[in-house]
Amino acid sequence: MRRWWPWRRGKERLAFAERELGVAHTIDVEAVDAVCELQQLTGGYGADVVVECAGASSAIDLALEGVRKRGKVSIMGLPGKRVEVDFEKIAYKELVVSGGIGQRRTAWERSLKLMAAGTIDNRKLISHELGLGEWQRGFDMMEKQEALKLLLRPE
Repeated sequence: MRRWWPWRRGKERLAFAERELGVAHTIDVEAVDAVCELQQLTGGYGADVVVECAGASSAIDLALEGVRKRGKVSIMGLPGKRVEVDFEKIAYKELVVSGGIGQRRTAWERSLKLMAAGTIDNRKLISHELGLGEWQRGFDMMEKQEALKLLLRPE
């Protein structure tokens, strides 16, 4: 199975994903035809699994287009409104499509254990640390996409 990450938040984040997080391939969906690129990476098959996290209808379309026949698509991003979905594509490709909004407590506990053991280095994701009183600056930075992840610390 090949991993890809169509992150629409800039070339810096794509480079970070490859350099720091070990993502094998990234696709800049604003610069290239993502489905064509994915087809090349997978020998014409498409991705086994696509996890859509943006919540945009264009990202949902891309997920359905980029996944292989009988693949799985998990919709995690919330569009905040009704979106049009190509159910014929789901049927013809025999896709398994699921969604989710949260995790069980056990998933959070497992994540915390992996971080405590050093298996997952979540520190790499924190680009800025701010005092709790600087929350507005932090929110502004995230809105302008000037940070990857922010950590607000009590003062």
